[in-house]
Amino acid sequence: MTLTFQLKTPQDALAKAERDFAALRDAVAAQDETRIGDCLYNFSVSVYHVRDWLTEGSPPACSKHAVDGLIKATPALLVCRDLCNASKHRSIRKYVPIASSVLTSAPTSFVISTSPAPSLIRTVKPPFRVKVKTADGVKHEVLTLGAEALAAWHGFFKQHAI
Repeated sequence: MTLTFQLKTPQDALAKAERDFAALRDAVAAQDETRIGDCLYNFSVSVYHVRDWLTEGSPPACSKHAVDGLIKATPALLVCRDLCNASKHRSIRKYVPIASSVLTSAPTSFVISTSPAPSLIRTVKPPFRVKVKTADGVKHEVLTLGAEALAAWHGFFKQHAI
């Protein structure tokens, strides 16, 4: 008996992470904070748990040592691990995370005027960006992190002929 509808292989799990990343990109483009939160949760869980699809099969597609080595060497996957575990468990107690917070940022608003008439002056609010701050103080944009995490898995799959 299987409880995983349409997920049967590590490739299926990676494809789901890619779909979740596309949904995250769309949510960021729409500037919808609720959707961004949902999609960031879904993506971080999916992309981190590709690990389980590689190591828990019968037989496993790859050794835990090799998979965990990739994760430890890939900051984007470590951040996704932290987002996944914090989202699922509310807090992280079993290890020290590298991610310290998720925040939004945007350049300041600016004014556009096409004439001196006050009715033609409008304030433009630029789009916000969602970032993850890591323990070293660096802020990483979530779409960049997501692309890096997916690229790491794709390279690993290619290297191991998965």
